[in-house]
Amino acid sequence: MLIGIGMIVVCLGIIALIFGIFQKVKAGRVMDAPLASTGDVMARGRAVAGPKGQISAQGNVMCPQPLIAPFSGQPCLYYRIKCTAHWKVGDTHKSKVLDDQKMAAQFSIDDGSGAVWIDAREGGDFEPSQRKSETRGTGLLGGVTGTELMFGHYRVNTPMLDIGTKYEVEEDIMPVVPRVYACGKVADQGGAIAAPGWRSLILSNKSRDELLASATKTAKMALIGGAAAFAVGSGMAVVGQLFFHDEEPAAVTTTAAASSASPEPKAAPSAVTAEPSAAPSTTASAPKTAKPTASKPKASAAKK
Repeated sequence: MLIGIGMIVVCLGIIALIFGIFQKVKAGRVMDAPLASTGDVMARGRAVAGPKGQISAQGNVMCPQPLIAPFSGQPCLYYRIKCTAHWKVGDTHKSKVLDDQKMAAQFSIDDGSGAVWIDAREGGDFEPSQRKSETRGTGLLGGVTGTELMFGHYRVNTPMLDIGTKYEVEEDIMPVVPRVYACGKVADQGGAIAAPGWRSLILSNKSRDELLASATKTAKMALIGGAAAFAVGSGMAVVGQLFFHDEEPAAVTTTAAASSASPEPKAAPSAVTAEPSAAPSTTASAPKTAKPTASKPKASAAKK
């Protein structure tokens, strides 16, 4: 019992340490990216950026036409929506991502010196963010005849004979906020701030100083707490191993009687096929993807 509790505490400590490391890296990125006026970023680009093109700016958001998130219906600067099918083949749970799309509105920020565009099409580390998730099945009749599942204005077309399949739709958005701090790199074509290669674009409704202070404090607390939890959990596991661990009985192996017949191998299930899912009926159009149907394996009779 003590060993199990100790291992849980160790796992929580590891999670806290990983989170703390990410926050420390985020704070380092904010600190390393020169803060320039939006007008300078627009006009001078790499001349005001760091040696690797890193740049940051902050200003009022200018977005003439925000997106409407298809599931939640919220006005937003960016959304990501994903549809996943879940089903069972025998005792095995399977899943397949049917649709995963990202959309960003055209918007800029302006601190009074001139506006600079923000390229958020690849997503990133955005705050504030809102998340909505829902899972539905087709029901017996819908599974036999095929039907449409509506998640707000997001449409999922399900195939016939799709009984038992569940469809999960997840949506993450950055709502429209009045002011944004952006940390990324000068876009290759200039005049915009974009995601810096393999790293993510940082967008926050906090100022640079507020974001830096928050990330630094969170990293410190997570690293200290994670290290403490790891040490305490490891100690509990060691104490439990030394003083409270009962020896497990040796495994007993058995052999089947010669007279009993071995069953023939079961036939493998046929490959999963999918049908396209429909796009949101508002501003986003998701590519149609297929919905999985699984054929039940035929049971073979055992020889006597």
